[in-house]
Amino acid sequence: EPEIQRNLEPLHAHEMVKELKTLLAQQAEQELLQTTRDFHSCRQEEWQSVSSYVLKMKGYIDNLERLGHPVTLGLGYLAELMKKKKNTASGAGG
Repeated sequence: EPEIQRNLEPLHAHEMVKELKTLLAQQAEQELLQTTRDFHSCRQEEWQSVSSYVLKMKGYIDNLERLGHPVTLGLGYLAELMKKKKNTASGAGG
């Protein structure tokens, strides 16, 4: 961007790199904040197909991972809960 370039022109190479790192970190932080907000507020619309909703959520998850904040789903724990629920429903106990 021209404004950024003008601001960086008077700097020495080391200062320029330092300033660019700061700018990129700020951008990444803003993107992380926005993606996190979008991810947590995302709801499936009545008219929306499950596949398009899942793809939208996958996009948020991929973006969070790219930004260094992977979403952990605790699938092992989820599998245990489902197993217990199945056992309870069949009368086997949990």
